[in-house]
Amino acid sequence: MSDVTKTWDRRRVAIASLVVAAIFFVALHIFSTESLRSWTIDLTQDKVYTLSKGTKEVLASIREPVTLRLFISDDLIDQSPALKDYARDVQELLERYVQLSNNRIKLELIHPEPFSPEEDRAVGFGLHGVPITQAGNLGYFGLAGTNTTDDLDTIPFFSPQRDRFLEYDLSRLVQNLANPKKKKVGLVTSLPMMADPMLRYRPWQIIDQLREFFDVQKITLEDPVPKDIDVLMVVHPRDMDDTDLYYIDQYVMRGGKALFFVDPFSETATRGNAMQRQPPDTGSDLKKLFTAWGINYDKNKVLGDLTGAQRVSAGRDSLGRPIITDYIAWVTLSGKQIKRNEVITGDLDKINIATSGFISKAKGATYDWDPLLSSSPQAMALNVSQVNKDPKPAKLLKDFKPTGKPFVVAARISGMLKSAFPNGKP
Repeated sequence: MSDVTKTWDRRRVAIASLVVAAIFFVALHIFSTESLRSWTIDLTQDKVYTLSKGTKEVLASIREPVTLRLFISDDLIDQSPALKDYARDVQELLERYVQLSNNRIKLELIHPEPFSPEEDRAVGFGLHGVPITQAGNLGYFGLAGTNTTDDLDTIPFFSPQRDRFLEYDLSRLVQNLANPKKKKVGLVTSLPMMADPMLRYRPWQIIDQLREFFDVQKITLEDPVPKDIDVLMVVHPRDMDDTDLYYIDQYVMRGGKALFFVDPFSETATRGNAMQRQPPDTGSDLKKLFTAWGINYDKNKVLGDLTGAQRVSAGRDSLGRPIITDYIAWVTLSGKQIKRNEVITGDLDKINIATSGFISKAKGATYDWDPLLSSSPQAMALNVSQVNKDPKPAKLLKDFKPTGKPFVVAARISGMLKSAFPNGKP
């Protein structure tokens, strides 16, 4: 075959390849236009637009219109390229919410100027303004949502430091507006957390805060946990018999969500007992349940941590001078001891704990174990008897021998658990 023929053949192959590529491109364009209209591809580094299954379920379940008003002050975001990028991310994610809600979510984009009606609306919704000029003009970057019954929920300001929880914050707001009826929290506790007019007790601050978002009801375990309870909250349980434990166990076995707060030595309960001239608190436990579920917890041990030990006054020396020392049973957790990429604990900078217990996953347990709060490696277990009557902070510090491993103070577990009552009700 001559060189001219070879050149001509290569040219024909090249032209044919271009024709095939063009036909393929046109066919792909037609197919994508008709068949891939609702598809999206997330090419962002952190998968910003890849929403969780829970969010998709919330958006698909919306029945009544929800209106979201995104307030963005141009002068504010123009001052910060990072904030401008974040504002774009928020807006695009909200547009994705609109799409997945079948347009039941209505999105309004509002650019408030100082002293404008739009700024008055932002203030009326309770959004937080930040100074943008020396004259005190304010800029806004927040969200206000309403439903058909005029319920209001807001994100007062979108902080870039909370960007990893953006989907959670938006989905929570939408869920609250789409289902305005408050979730029920069933409280089981031996502590006087609720108000008692007869004894002139005011509710604890945590109860007041919970009631802003939930319907908190104190329940007894004389009967099964009511079916309309969304979350069971068990705080410092004491003197529980098998029937009480059975009802808790069965609530969990049927898929109920529960929070458990146990304490080897409750200083709050001890102070209350002293006022009422009752014996000191002896701690709380759910031994039968924890053993069956695969949770290790020792009611006779508390955490001692040198790294986070709080400074206390421990009496006076022989010359009458105050003794200031570290009390390893009173601990401040911070930094890596708090799980940062978690909605529950992500906004916590520090948390103080006093004579706290600790937990661990039992050998052979198959559930998912997710520690939320942990001590430093400079920690050890102390006997409750060393702290519950007449603690000696200086002696505890002198005798301190760290184990070199952290102790878990709080964790979330999920998965299949074994019932503590396989043979039925006791």
